[in-house]
Parts: sequence; C-alpha cells; structure tokens
Amino acid sequence: MFVSVSPEINHDENLCGSDFTLRWLLDSLVKNDDKFKEFQKDRVLKHLFARDVSGGKGMFSTVLKIELSFADEKDDEKVYTTILKIPGTESFAAITEEGKDVEEHKFGGNPLTQSIIQMHDTECNFYNLIAPLISNYVPNIYCTQRWIRNVHQGCLHMEDLSLRGKNIDFFNTLTVPQFQNVVNALAFFHSQILKLEESKWRGKFVSQRNIFTEMAPLIKQISPKFLQMITTGQKELTELYYNDKIQNILFNQEFIEYAFFDSYLKLGLPILLVHADLWASNIMFTTDSKGNLTDELTALLDWQCVHEGNWIFDFVRLMICSLDGDTRREMENTIFDFYISRLTEYLGKDPGFTAAQMKKSYQFVFLAHLGHSTAMSGGILGARHAGLAAEAKKSSTKPENGTDTAASSFKPKEDYAARGIPVELPAVEEARIDKCALRSIHVFEDALALLNSGEFDKWL
Repeated sequence: MFVSVSPEINHDENLCGSDFTLRWLLDSLVKNDDKFKEFQKDRVLKHLFARDVSGGKGMFSTVLKIELSFADEKDDEKVYTTILKIPGTESFAAITEEGKDVEEHKFGGNPLTQSIIQMHDTECNFYNLIAPLISNYVPNIYCTQRWIRNVHQGCLHMEDLSLRGKNIDFFNTLTVPQFQNVVNALAFFHSQILKLEESKWRGKFVSQRNIFTEMAPLIKQISPKFLQMITTGQKELTELYYNDKIQNILFNQEFIEYAFFDSYLKLGLPILLVHADLWASNIMFTTDSKGNLTDELTALLDWQCVHEGNWIFDFVRLMICSLDGDTRREMENTIFDFYISRLTEYLGKDPGFTAAQMKKSYQFVFLAHLGHSTAMSGGILGARHAGLAAEAKKSSTKPENGTDTAASSFKPKEDYAARGIPVELPAVEEARIDKCALRSIHVFEDALALLNSGEFDKWL
C-alpha cells in the first residue's frame, strides 16, 4: 500500500537522531496498523514532527511520539500519532559522573548495554507470546525489532495510548482505587497464567530472573545522590539509611536471593510470571473528556523485565515506589485479601494459597527491595533535573536589560549546586524532592520496625 508524501519531506531523515526513519515508520504502519491505513487513505502527508516524551519517566528506554499531519483537497489537516519505544542508556548517561563510563552500571550482574538488550528481547517475546492473553491490559504493538549492537537499534512500535490515557510521574502517588485496579489486573493476568499449559511459558522468560537481585553497586552509587538532593527530612532519612541493621540487610546478598527466589516457595506460593518493573510511570490510566486522569486502568507498560518467579515482587515495587506512606500502610492491611477475592473469581475456584501467605512473603521482598526507594528517587529525579536544566539553558533569552527571562522564573537557591541540583531548578521541583524523601522515610521506618521485630535476626 502506497502512502502519498509531500515532496519536501525527506523519507530517510532519522527520527530524533535514532536509526529509524520515516520510510521505516510508514512501512510498519502500512503493514501492521489497520487504523492508520484507513486514516491516511486519499490524503497526503504534509508534516512530520517527532519528539522525545520519555524525560524523567523511565531509565531503560527513549520514547518517541511521532505526529503525522495529513490533508486532502476537502478536509483540514488531520494528525495521526504513533509511538516508538527505543531501548538505550541515555538516562544513565545523564546521571553518570563526568569521566566515568556508563557501562560501569550493572544490571543482573551484566554490563548495562548487554542487560538492556536482554530486557528488550524479553519484552519482544512477551508481546509475541503472552500479551494476547491479556489484551485489555496491554497496548497494541505493531512491530518488534531486536537491538543488534553496532548493527541497528531495537524498538517497539506501538499505538499512542496518550489519546485515551495518561501515566503518572514518579513523584506522584496512586489513589487507592487506581492501585486496586492495578491489583485487579494482576489477578486477571495471574489467572490466565495459572490456566495456561506450563509448556507455553515455563522456561521462556528466565533471562531477567536476576534483574533486581544484583543491584547493590547501583544502590550504593545512586542513593547517596538522593540524600544529597533533599533538605526537608535529610537528617532523618540519612540516619535511617545508614542504620547498622538497614545497611546489613540492604547489601546482604544471601538474604536478597532468599527473599526473591526461595521465601515465596517455602511459604507455599506458586511460580508465576512477574512484570518486575511495576510502578506508576509504567501504568496508564484512562482520561475523561477533559483530559483529566481517572481511576480506570488503560494498560500496563514496559514488560522488559518480565520473568517467571516471585510475583509478590510486583506488589512490593509498586507499593514502595508509587504509594505514599499512609496509603501503602493502609493497603498492606487489605490488598492481599482483595487480590485473593479477585483471583478466586477469575479462576472460578480457590487458588490454593492465602492472603496471609502473601503478606509474609511481601515482608521478605520488602526488605530485599527497600533500597530502591532512595535509588529510584536519585535516578529518576537526577535524570529529570538534568533535562530541566538543559531545557532552561536552551530556552533562556537575554532581553535588553540583561535579565535572563528563563532563570528569573525560577527560585534561586545558593546551595543547589552543592547538592547536585541544577541552579535553574524551580521551587516546585524542590517540593517534589521533599515529597519523595518523606515516602522513603516511611519505607525505611517500616523496614527498621520489621528488622527490630526479631523475625529476621538470622539474616543480621
């Protein structure tokens, strides 16, 4: 099928500096997207606009939003949008100290790029094999391309979910109904895996099994950066982070591996598929007619870490990273019963395990993953602030009176630079740092309470 393109548009121009061109994109749309084929019929492509919309929302990929403007003799110009998710190391480059190699970051014990390539391969496999079982909770994927280093980039070409939904920034928190709707989706996902013949999925998603169990070097590197960023609560969080028991459990590799690989099995829970990177920015919620966020779930995104194993991890990561302390503490008392009720309904029978078993396993994984409360804050906010500083610098102008109009709209703070924060950081961003700090304080307080209970003394 042929797409009419205005002669001034270059088919072979790279989109935002990526390997992908308009020619590649149109070929994928024509082959795979029925809505696009109908939309562009009898129209001419007049304009192309591509932009990076991933800033501060993730660590493992760049997300490009492509806007294609079509027109014909009778109609006004109409815009079609689509998404390219391109795995890469750009976010880590933004938070890596000058002079250091980004490959010094490790994931799953492997160099950064190797790990991200494996993650992208895993996500491609997921969308090809498992996603059709939960089509109501995942985006439409038009094309998957593997990342072959030094040959071509990889990508997922997918629908633009922003037409019907939004995700939430790291510094914001889920509401109780939003969180319950995500857990409901997990219950449906797990019911489909429990019903599926094991040969269809067992052994096919194992490469990411260690993705979050060998993260001590990254936590040691990034968490102190976050402690340096904050002002409100800095003393309290720093004392909690460097508490002897906390430090002992944070970097106790034997405990971490037991929590992830053994604790749930010894408690009688089954092996299932784990999303493994479930937090607010990897979830989209439906918007209303005015574009406001609702509690209705649109899709779960970013399945690059999916693996078979301890599915309790999805509860832990989501609750640590995307619930404020009061909401998390409330949900820890109710959400496992809620999950069991939904899973029982989807299975049509008792699942064979209880909410009490889940909650006990949750405590082990909570302690094994608590360092990500500070590491995620340092990584995500650090990359976000680098982007804000770059944008402020790029957009600043010098009027005749010599005032920098961009800088004048920001709240100056002499100690920003000493704390590793751009001087251009607006006051609202500092409040967001404080908000994340309070979330972390509550996480570390609860971890210390568990460690003081005596139940985990053998690991101390």
